[in-house]
Amino acid sequence: MGNEYERVEYVGKGEIFLVVFVNKYDCRFMRDSKKNYIIKDLLGYGWKGGVMIQFTLYDTIFSFVNCHLESGQNAVEKRAVMAAGILSEIGLFSEREQIEPDAIADINFFMGDLNFRLNRSYSEHIGQIQHSASLVYKLDQLNLLRSQYRVFPEYEENEIVFMPTYKRERHTNNYTNKKEQCPSYTDRILVKNNSSCPLTIRQYGAREEYWGSDHRPVFTHTSVVSQPQHLINPVTLLDSNTAIQGFSQIKFEYCLVEFDQARLLPILTEKYRFPLFFQLNFRADWLLVKPFSN
Repeated sequence: MGNEYERVEYVGKGEIFLVVFVNKYDCRFMRDSKKNYIIKDLLGYGWKGGVMIQFTLYDTIFSFVNCHLESGQNAVEKRAVMAAGILSEIGLFSEREQIEPDAIADINFFMGDLNFRLNRSYSEHIGQIQHSASLVYKLDQLNLLRSQYRVFPEYEENEIVFMPTYKRERHTNNYTNKKEQCPSYTDRILVKNNSSCPLTIRQYGAREEYWGSDHRPVFTHTSVVSQPQHLINPVTLLDSNTAIQGFSQIKFEYCLVEFDQARLLPILTEKYRFPLFFQLNFRADWLLVKPFSN
């Protein structure tokens, strides 16, 4: 990932966790970071539930939910109910906590071990394993539920072109037969865009080289154009009644900053820094700053 990225948030419960890295340049424009988790069941097979991180970058609200749903070939309805429950109950304890987070956020990612299977047995499918991606449309439980508008309305998933991620041998990429469970696409990433920001899913795949688990991790390369909605313009820049000027880049021949010494100096003395409302980011050969008094 490189040194240009910084870890800004983490949440975990059991083996379910989320970590958010943001480019150091963009970190300055990140705010209102919140996180939460919900446990739906604790079984011998591990935690079942979800964790969430939500934050605002520039003027766009991003929400990430990672979850582990009910396992088992025939637990389709339980998985659908659990997914809906996670979205409706993982509120952020605000005045809007009763609203599902994917209705609040602009860009939403719902991902994890969703545990949906192909409607086949191991013996029926292993001979056609190389053609698995072409069979998703008619055999994949999640795809069938979404086609009936029963789960994840308005979410999208890029075309699956990789091999089933479960169930693998831990130290090879071979599939293993566990009680005739069909090799399946249990690990998924879905995206929902509530905004006018252009969003493009550029890549969706699995990392076959990561061993040690009976799953293979999936990834998505998604591009979102997140631009500030409040941009500086000459009219508001000259209007002293406009408290929030917004984001922009302006070229000045020179810049003169005047401030109310009686009001500002006590704040600087107390906090030893400029308050948020008086922060400027700029490059200049010189800057003239002088106080004024009423």
